[in-house]
Amino acid sequence: MTSLLVSGCRSDEYSYDAKFGRKFHGAMTYFALRALAEADYRITYTQLMIRLRQLLDDARFDQHPQLEGPTSFKRRQVFS
Repeated sequence: MTSLLVSGCRSDEYSYDAKFGRKFHGAMTYFALRALAEADYRITYTQLMIRLRQLLDDARFDQHPQLEGPTSFKRRQVFS
């Protein structure tokens, strides 16, 4: 495998949309952008997934983002 797959949820769950402020967004996308900004855009895929799960859980979204692919790819920075 030569790529990573990022999914908003497990196969038995829904990826939710919600209203944040005045706009609707995908919940995972909204929190991914927040996590990236909080980390000053210096975050690995694994770190991003850990933070996303925390943020979604804190906001009471019943979805668990998934990251599939080689471990070496998961350790890479999201923007490198």
